Order: sequence, then structure tokens, then C-alpha cells
Amino acid sequence: MGSSFGVMADKYRNDKDAVATLMQSIQNGAKGKWGRIPMPAHRNMSQDELKVVATHILASKP
Repeated sequence: MGSSFGVMADKYRNDKDAVATLMQSIQNGAKGKWGRIPMPAHRNMSQDELKVVATHILASKP
């Protein structure tokens, strides 16, 4: 199980490139950022969909 959206948002709160960073991680998958279990890639999502998800995560409260 991964981290909550609020914890993720808090980590990236002061990162001006946070939306782009999260979009890339969501699209290509990620490993080792939040523990041992890798996040699968979501390559079929459009750039608009990726941006909506990343923005939603960053708007979450810890």
C-alpha cells in the first residue's frame, strides 16, 4: 500500500515542478520513492488526465 495523497502533497508542497514530476511518475511508474512496492505505469492516460490526477494529489491535506 502506498502513501496517502496528503503525505505525498506535503512532500512536494514547495516543489515548483511538482505537477510535472508527479505526472511523469504516474505515467511511467515509480520505484523506491515511497517504499519497496513499485507503482505501476499508467501509459494509457492522456496528458490532461495525468495533470488532473497530479493536481488532485497536490491539493490534498496531510
